[in-house]
Amino acid sequence: MAYPFGRPSDITPEVRQALDTAGFDCCLSAYGGTNPPNFDRLNILRQAVDHNFSILAFRAAIEGWCGGRIQAVSAASEAHCAVDRAVQYA
Repeated sequence: MAYPFGRPSDITPEVRQALDTAGFDCCLSAYGGTNPPNFDRLNILRQAVDHNFSILAFRAAIEGWCGGRIQAVSAASEAHCAVDRAVQYA
């Protein structure tokens, strides 16, 4: 399943309980980011990717290389990293 809006404020304990009770194995959020190895199955983060991503930008994004750890390799990847940072620090 994917949350219809998927912002952090939409993924409440009540919604998570309802998903678990309904038998969903996992649920995708819509606010972006990368998942650690022990990710939350009811809040799987998705990385936005579009036609402007180079292969290098794509690999950097899915491996979590945002937030100033490397310089952006394209304007699109920098924009996606900025969204990641805004969500992480909101």
